[in-house]
Amino acid sequence: MSSSPDIQYIKGVGPSKARLFNKLGIFSVGDLVSFYPRGYMDLSAPTPIDEAPLFTKACIKACIVNPAKLIKRYKGMEIYKAGAADDSGEITLIFFNQKYSALNLQTGRDYFFYGAVGGNLIKKELVNPYIEPCEGRCGAGLVPVYPTTSGLSQKLIRKTVLQALNEYDCQNTEVLREDVRMKYSLSQREYALHNIHNPKDGAALEMARKRLVFEDMLIFNGALQQIKK
Repeated sequence: MSSSPDIQYIKGVGPSKARLFNKLGIFSVGDLVSFYPRGYMDLSAPTPIDEAPLFTKACIKACIVNPAKLIKRYKGMEIYKAGAADDSGEITLIFFNQKYSALNLQTGRDYFFYGAVGGNLIKKELVNPYIEPCEGRCGAGLVPVYPTTSGLSQKLIRKTVLQALNEYDCQNTEVLREDVRMKYSLSQREYALHNIHNPKDGAALEMARKRLVFEDMLIFNGALQQIKK
């Protein structure tokens, strides 16, 4: 995909952010849409607070009942605490040097929180959780997690990838013949790219993975054949 546009021309990137993406080996739009997540946060089925297992990552859907407050400032470190609750119990949200995330929480509003549950059986906590507004949804689906570098947040990578998918014509990047796709029940490349970065559901993600793994193995085997020759 070396002929695809330079990443700096994606809306919201520019030369300075492009240099951060370059550190990850991403120089073009084609490189970006082929920069696959290393995992996913599953926000599709929130766990009630009282059932969330300690020291295990979980998604919790809860309402802010106590607004975030600064509780300690020490040697450049700011610690904020907020309280959230669902029908089963309450949980304390702790933010280290995340003033914006803490103060942006609105009392009385529902959010999805994802992170490792800490504290104890009586008082549970989430430290620097991933946050997403509910907007009336029961679950928020699968959220991709990418390899990153200093100065490049997960939020920025997700936003830039989706922007690239919307601007980039993935239909013209198909490398498999239709008969091959039909024989092995593989999706089109455009479908696979969209659902590896923004899965519609678990089934769509598995279909995307199957297609992209097949493509990678085919290219790899082709390269081996060329080396043998």
